[in-house]
Amino acid sequence: MRAFYLKNFALAAENFDKAGRQSEEKVRRTERQLSKDKLDVYQNWKLDGNSLSNLYRFSEALERYGRAQEYVSKEKSPEEWAEIKVLAGNARQELGIRVEGDEGPRLLLESLAEYHQVLTVYTREQLPQHWEITQNNLANAYFALQNWAAAVEAYAKVLAIYPDHTHAYSRVSFVYHEVLFKFREAYQLNQQWLIRHPDHLSAHVDFAEKHFTTGRFNECAQRITSLLVNPEVKATSKAALRAVEIATLLALKRGSLIQARLDALIESLGGQPLDFKLTWSFAGILHFIGQEKEVTSHRDWLHQLFSALQKENREAILKALREVRANFKG
Repeated sequence: MRAFYLKNFALAAENFDKAGRQSEEKVRRTERQLSKDKLDVYQNWKLDGNSLSNLYRFSEALERYGRAQEYVSKEKSPEEWAEIKVLAGNARQELGIRVEGDEGPRLLLESLAEYHQVLTVYTREQLPQHWEITQNNLANAYFALQNWAAAVEAYAKVLAIYPDHTHAYSRVSFVYHEVLFKFREAYQLNQQWLIRHPDHLSAHVDFAEKHFTTGRFNECAQRITSLLVNPEVKATSKAALRAVEIATLLALKRGSLIQARLDALIESLGGQPLDFKLTWSFAGILHFIGQEKEVTSHRDWLHQLFSALQKENREAILKALREVRANFKG
């Protein structure tokens, strides 16, 4: 300033240039430090939210993720911005499947919005692993909302890139077979999965059932016979398979074998714990039975059979099965 007022403009220009550069560097240091401090705040709130999520305190976690999101932007920190949106979407989804009334669907729809925004950053081409996780979460939200078509489409995108994705396969298989009753598609999906995963035992169990619901009765019976002697097949799966075998024998007009198969089913369940219960959906089987001419005459009795297996514990199941046995007319 002194040089300027003395009209020594050459010296003033030199001094102002030096001062300007020093001020710029100070601002840059301050901005760098501010950016670092913002990321530190972001990390702390994010990790706080993660800790609360692990404690199933999702409402509190969501509030912490909201705070973290204030310190990042899509333009300056796209990956952090996407990361916190995924976490917020996950918290909303967890809340959505737990709360009752209209609040649940609202939260699930909000989680969908979060994931769709994230996929503009987590692209399949540039960040395939992040894309897969987000796409799978998106599919889970659709599944929870019972938007079956959208769920299948989203899971199918995962399988197209990650054909060994067990969760996506299981969900699509379930929706095809137990909800949409697309038995041919369920069969083909299961078949393709076993080509890649020939040792996946539960998929073999499912495949036996899908032989029944596509009218492949002889091969269904053969597969069930093989699975029933396999010691690695769970007792719950064997109980369900024995019931499917009974339905298969009726379709094959082998009613003379039914009583012996019922006795074997009852005997096998007698050795199970008191709290024994099947976590098995028979919706696909029952729908097929209602449509299939080969078993139509036994439809009501088969409904009783499969309903018996869905009772709350071993004794209730056994009691119902004994009634089913007494009601059988070959």
